[in-house]
Amino acid sequence: MNFKNILPIVLWILSACSNPHREKESSVFPDLQGVYLGQKLPGDTVMMFAPGIISTGMEERDAAFVNNGREFFFTRIIDSVYTIFHSEEYDGRWTDPEVASFSGRYDDAEPIFSTYGHGLYFISNRPAEGKPFDKKDFDIWYTYKTLEGWVEPQPLGAPVNTSQMEFFPSVTHDGTLYFGRSDEPNDRSDIYRSRRDEGKFTEPEKLPEIINAAENPFNACIAPDESYLIFCAYRSGSSFGKSDYYISFRDEDDNWSAPVNLGEGINTSGDEYSPHITPGGKYFFFCTNGNPRQFTDPLELIDAGVRTYANAGSFQGRGIPLNGSSDIYWIETHTLIRKLKK
Repeated sequence: MNFKNILPIVLWILSACSNPHREKESSVFPDLQGVYLGQKLPGDTVMMFAPGIISTGMEERDAAFVNNGREFFFTRIIDSVYTIFHSEEYDGRWTDPEVASFSGRYDDAEPIFSTYGHGLYFISNRPAEGKPFDKKDFDIWYTYKTLEGWVEPQPLGAPVNTSQMEFFPSVTHDGTLYFGRSDEPNDRSDIYRSRRDEGKFTEPEKLPEIINAAENPFNACIAPDESYLIFCAYRSGSSFGKSDYYISFRDEDDNWSAPVNLGEGINTSGDEYSPHITPGGKYFFFCTNGNPRQFTDPLELIDAGVRTYANAGSFQGRGIPLNGSSDIYWIETHTLIRKLKK
């Protein structure tokens, strides 16, 4: 979850006024067509996702695509409130991202599609019916789409939600839910798993110590086939700086391998805290306020003919990434997983 102030990092960024060759910004949302907002696919090289459009000078994190890659949710901080945004391909082109119909009042974040139930999980500190509002009390909520739009979200309730903080849901193809939960003193978190039985979640089980070690793991994303888990942790012996991404592989007997750092080019000297795997398992999306590829000029991020969208940060500021705020990146999983699995 890692809701904390993120300190800016120093990067050399050439602005429009200092770089005469920079593409002009447009106040009109670009004509984006095709899966994944029509972006160039990353292959085995890390790429910033939709620079100047989704990844901007604001704080962005999380990346939830529906299975066909044509509907997208992500999180952006607006006036210190974590807010879920939504965009979809409609009549052949992507819509300008807007605040999701169910978000904008409370802190909402960490959306993820469920391939099992075709709905959307997310976390929120909104109060459940009959409960008082507590800004620090986050639970997992669920909504789904009908012909009339997204229905009013409902909390998952017991046994998943408790009086403690639950966060960062992730779902396998068979509906098994992985998530984080804080302990009672609220000074550490652990990763849990809840199977589905006759349409209901079973009592959550804490993952073994090889995952839930002393280094305080959080924000875990499970592969759709449950073959590996990518999670965040502060591990002083192997970290590139602050929190990093680690991977553990699961065998057919439900044994987990020793976690391995995802390495340079993904982990940075900054904070990494939002791993997401697409429903088909092909792409790994991740968030960082570092600079994985050490870009020095935002022009390197922008495909030919795609202009930076000046209104991407229309709530405040210009749509220029790499200013020390968190941005979203992606890479194809096949080569990455093969390299890490030994």
